[in-house]
Amino acid sequence: MDRRNIKPNSATYDLLIRYYLEGDNLESALCRLAEMNDLGYAPSIKVVGMMIDSVAEAGYARLALDIAEAYEQTTVRRLENETWVKLLVACADSLYVGGVERCWEKVVKDLHILLDEGLCQSVLHTAARHGLPTLASDAIRQLEAIGVKFGEQHLAPLLDAFVRNGQLKEAFRTLDLMRTSNIIPRLDTAKTIQQTIQRDPDTIDRAYGFLEELHKENQNVDVVATNVIIRACGFLNDLQRAVGIYKAMPSLGVRPSVETFNLLLTACRSAGHLELAERLFAEMRDAGLKPTEKTYASLISVILMQADYENAFFYLEEMKSAGLTPTYSTYEDIVKKCVAVGDSRFKLAVEELEQMGYQVTPGLRSYIDSEGQEWKDNVPFEEKLPFETRNRLKRRQPEASAV
Repeated sequence: MDRRNIKPNSATYDLLIRYYLEGDNLESALCRLAEMNDLGYAPSIKVVGMMIDSVAEAGYARLALDIAEAYEQTTVRRLENETWVKLLVACADSLYVGGVERCWEKVVKDLHILLDEGLCQSVLHTAARHGLPTLASDAIRQLEAIGVKFGEQHLAPLLDAFVRNGQLKEAFRTLDLMRTSNIIPRLDTAKTIQQTIQRDPDTIDRAYGFLEELHKENQNVDVVATNVIIRACGFLNDLQRAVGIYKAMPSLGVRPSVETFNLLLTACRSAGHLELAERLFAEMRDAGLKPTEKTYASLISVILMQADYENAFFYLEEMKSAGLTPTYSTYEDIVKKCVAVGDSRFKLAVEELEQMGYQVTPGLRSYIDSEGQEWKDNVPFEEKLPFETRNRLKRRQPEASAV
């Protein structure tokens, strides 16, 4: 065409761009599109739609959206609705928050398109990540409009969005919303709350203040809300504050749960406070709550920290009589304690451990064979801590980095 001095027109460029796109040559297609723009030509709806789809599928959601917006700004033609929906999918999948907001405005508010559950879920994830509760609420309304039955996966992102937007009170309110919607919130549902408030005691106190405000406003305070604050206290090794919140639960209209006592016993274990642990265990039973494997594991671990650890065996037997299977950590802690003080009952504990289907780890075997001495001399300090304490420290490291 150049030799014959024939100038390409928009149809020519359309053909070239389609040829490049069909050959997965995205870079050349983009170059031809740029040439068209410089010459004042606009591609056809079909071709620009193909271009946007290809760019978005290649992972360039921002560029794809820029092409779409530029096209509609410079021509009187409008892209197909399907193209805008695909753009929203691409932006949500890449957590491109600016693109999600712009596409949402176009698709939902301008074009009045009802979205499917999968796309709404992706939008919810973006809203949660970037702290956009308004967007999350809009996505939930879309789900309601298409008749989706709500689950934890739908409302948990709303809670996270409130937390990251600095609206802790609304996040606590969301926990009650979940329960009244027949969705049982879990402690991990409120993990973002914990990561936010566990920075210092003052932040924990402010979080508790929000619960008091909700109660004064005659709104329900969910037990998970108090539990997550107790868990944050445990993270800071603030046993006194954790117990104080537990004691204040009735004033908020909240009944302690099994998880409440498990969190408190875990804090007692960290502090080595046996007297308080046994009192809490008794209060748990008085409240009509049944101890779990985790309950006994924490209590036994605290007992094993003492010089007189005979009750550890009593609670071990009680646990089994209740039909509960002791955890590996419980057996490991018992074996190490017995070996350390020369108590031959470690052999019975090892036999029972194996009967329960557990395997003795190389570290525990080395500890037993050396009567604890080789292990004490050569193993790093962290490995000398109780099993559950080590696990908790490992879990804290990613939490601390996330904060």
